[in-house]
Amino acid sequence: MTHQQQQWLPTMLRTMWIRIHDLWLARNADRHGRTCKTKTQASQHQAQRTIRALYLLKDLVLSEDRDLFYDDLAAHLQQPLRELNAWISTHQALIAYSARTAKLAARSNTKPITEHFPILRHRRRRRYLPTDILPEPTTYRNLKLTKYVTVTHHLPRFKAPKPVEPLEHRPQLRQRRLHNLWPAPLG
Repeated sequence: MTHQQQQWLPTMLRTMWIRIHDLWLARNADRHGRTCKTKTQASQHQAQRTIRALYLLKDLVLSEDRDLFYDDLAAHLQQPLRELNAWISTHQALIAYSARTAKLAARSNTKPITEHFPILRHRRRRRYLPTDILPEPTTYRNLKLTKYVTVTHHLPRFKAPKPVEPLEHRPQLRQRRLHNLWPAPLG
């Protein structure tokens, strides 16, 4: 490889990483805001989305943890961003833990269905005797020709042997049979 060929790959990679970083910065500016005001609005919207998601768990948490939530969600969302973020950082992990604990507690107090009902033994099935409800099955005459004609075995036809290729063109096979590829079955 020449020196120019060796320098091509690092130059190409550096150019690609610069472009990818520029795209990432543009995406972050769109998502999180470019100015201080838009950044504050984006943070406010993110905090409100998080609080709405936590309020969806309100009915799933333990009863003693329901006092963490405000009575009115709209009133809670009207608070300043600093208080919303403080509420989220203080209560988010506790709400998630309480919801998991409530789910486990609900499962642990539930008995399996086998404790509510006795285990039934298998009943014997009755064999019904044929009754006169069904007519006798109709038998049909055998129409197969083999009933009337005897089949004789013919001598096998003589097959001409296949021509053998010259040895230099025949491929070398290392295994002669397919069953040699697998071990013998146990037993």
